[in-house]
Amino acid sequence: MAKGLGLPKKREIIVPANIWKRIGAFIIDLIIIDFIISPFTKVLENIIPIADFGKLENYLSSNMQISNAMIFVTFAIGIISLLYFAILEYKFGQTIGKMIFRIYVKSEDKELRLSQCIIRSLFIIPVIPFVFFMIIDPLYLLFSKTNKRLLEKWSKTKTLQTIIIG
Repeated sequence: MAKGLGLPKKREIIVPANIWKRIGAFIIDLIIIDFIISPFTKVLENIIPIADFGKLENYLSSNMQISNAMIFVTFAIGIISLLYFAILEYKFGQTIGKMIFRIYVKSEDKELRLSQCIIRSLFIIPVIPFVFFMIIDPLYLLFSKTNKRLLEKWSKTKTLQTIIIG
């Protein structure tokens, strides 16, 4: 219909996603994950009756069964969180937060593979050594000229947005 009016076509350019959009999308995803894993956190609260960290260490070292249960629940939370990011990005190229902010993930190669989505999401597992990515990944993004996280570089993926011009 616009063809007959002689209006110019809107042009689109694809650029690296704005850092503020990435942060906003991540916060929304964390809120969603928190909702999903809240039953697990309730289990942890029931397992661990002590709020004082010093007393907690003594309690866990004297109760190996509870300590092991806590490790299992923490690992399960990490795996569920990893699957949230990896499966949504693999299936749709976006998590719910990315959908809201209109940013998406793309492979530098051909098609986005599940293995790439898993690698780029390893930062979310709250177990050593993956926990170090929670610090390294954002720092790498801030100082990178390519506007990429370290795990994006390793997974050969990028987070993009489409800008409409005119």
